[in-house]
Amino acid sequence: MMMLIFMFLKLNSYCHAMVFQAPAAHDLDFSKYALQNNQQTYTQWRQEQANLNSIEPHAQVIDFAQRILSGPKDTSNQLREDWAVLRKTIDLNSADREVLMLLAEKIHFKTEYCRYYFLSLQKNAETAAKDCARIAQPLSKALLKQLRPKDLLTIDGQTFNLEQIPKHLIPGSYQWTIVSNQYIDISFVGSAEEFAEQIFFREHWIEGSCDAYRFNYSNFTILSQAKIFFDKNCIQNGLGPEKTVRNWLNEHKKLVFAIGLIVGGLAVSHLKDKTLVITPH
Repeated sequence: MMMLIFMFLKLNSYCHAMVFQAPAAHDLDFSKYALQNNQQTYTQWRQEQANLNSIEPHAQVIDFAQRILSGPKDTSNQLREDWAVLRKTIDLNSADREVLMLLAEKIHFKTEYCRYYFLSLQKNAETAAKDCARIAQPLSKALLKQLRPKDLLTIDGQTFNLEQIPKHLIPGSYQWTIVSNQYIDISFVGSAEEFAEQIFFREHWIEGSCDAYRFNYSNFTILSQAKIFFDKNCIQNGLGPEKTVRNWLNEHKKLVFAIGLIVGGLAVSHLKDKTLVITPH
């Protein structure tokens, strides 16, 4: 069991210590604490993870690109539908967007190319800017009202702060996620207009007070490294004062069992076709 715990923690060791904001904590005090104590906030961590160079494209995206390149080079309605289904099936990351943008450019699929062009933080092609501007629509200011000042907005896997959100997008459906230090992530799939019209119920990451609280996060590594800012006189641990590794394992038996099966399967695969020699002492 100890080996299982070790491997489980190692698999998640990329996580850094981070600080979350309790419901009653003031924004300015929270930001000041994180800065003065060199603590990474949850939104900063999410933005860092989104920008990792080590991210690989999903297998579905690679398979889709290969299938399109090996078939007829057209932009039929079926291709548009297939592309839309792909976007709804997986959570796109930066590598996925790069593959799909290059694919769209290769087969001259203008609307898809422009879709990722506007989501790119680095827009260098002047010709593309002019061509894409002709088929883009401005984002409504109502959309920005869905966010608090320090929130992040992820659109098709591209993470933006309030100042970075593109002013124009290609019409169509997108994956939207609101990321907050104080509220649980909210995800939505639909057009920009539909997203702007939604009335979201925001649930806090933390419930309760400094002396008795509940942290609504399930990842043990993040829980074990997180800090919760209630005020400058009360900084609590993510696990809580009474929480132990044994408590967490008991509460997540199914997850631990699943990890055990994976680790066991890897061990069996590694030992396959190998001769085990036992030397007597």
